[in-house]
Amino acid sequence: MKLRNFGTKEFNVDVSICLSDLFDEITDDELVNEINSRGLNSVETIPAAKTIFNSNIEFKRFLCDVLEVGYLIDTNRLIDLLKKKLK
Repeated sequence: MKLRNFGTKEFNVDVSICLSDLFDEITDDELVNEINSRGLNSVETIPAAKTIFNSNIEFKRFLCDVLEVGYLIDTNRLIDLLKKKLK
């Protein structure tokens, strides 16, 4: 048997992939692992719940509950507490 020496040739090929097709095929864990293996960060987020208040009083009570203060707090004091928390 006679062996032949074949040379090598490099090719550059562009492949177009629709991301929605890719996301249908890959699991979330596989995607997160790939992102992390490339030294990038992945963070899971939870969609924010939309809260609807029927009145200003309901909104103020909600804020009072979040800040763990009583409902009889002055509105300006409540705003000052919010500003402090957001700094």
